[in-house]
Amino acid sequence: MIIIYLQLVSSIFAIKVENNRVGFQEVKSLNNYPLFYPIEKIKLSIGGIIKEFPELKDKKAKEIREEGIKRFKEKLLSFNNEIEIAKYVVKDLSKHGYELKAYHKRGFRMIKTQDGANIR
Repeated sequence: MIIIYLQLVSSIFAIKVENNRVGFQEVKSLNNYPLFYPIEKIKLSIGGIIKEFPELKDKKAKEIREEGIKRFKEKLLSFNNEIEIAKYVVKDLSKHGYELKAYHKRGFRMIKTQDGANIR
């Protein structure tokens, strides 16, 4: 299990990678242990999904959201381990302004990162 903490402006988000499942949560600080929600429970930008998958633009919003979630889960299954999934999520979200702040690996002490360092 890996928990990564990303910051967007003043908000901090925790993302938990366990096997090939990913959970999301906004947290108040790096010291709070978050409760995680599956991707189905979070708000997704329809515009962001269409930007990633332009061929979906002619479908209804609900279908676009469902197809975006399905493709995200399929992408996660293509990775071999949790570290690869975590690196993919960090890389993908960094395109949208998120910055890696810290991460936990397998329950060990939190490792804080500086200046966009990556997960080791």
